[in-house]
Amino acid sequence: MKHEIKWEIVEDLSDEDGTVNCWGYKLGNANFVYITRNHNDMYDVEHSTSYGESRIVVLKTFKRFGNAKRYAEQWILNNYEI
Repeated sequence: MKHEIKWEIVEDLSDEDGTVNCWGYKLGNANFVYITRNHNDMYDVEHSTSYGESRIVVLKTFKRFGNAKRYAEQWILNNYEI
């Protein structure tokens, strides 16, 4: 991959025992892509914007973190200049 995307852990969404449940990448002002472990122990790739009303859209769900990460990074590169 030409551009390396550095994911940040979203500490506020970690479990009490410190288990990480969410990773984020900031695209711009109030514009993020998240990979979130959901209640089914699967990984949602989400896009969050605050243009007008704040909203989070699930782009796709995966069984494995690695697959979610690959999809999210490709989605970022296809939709944004980084």
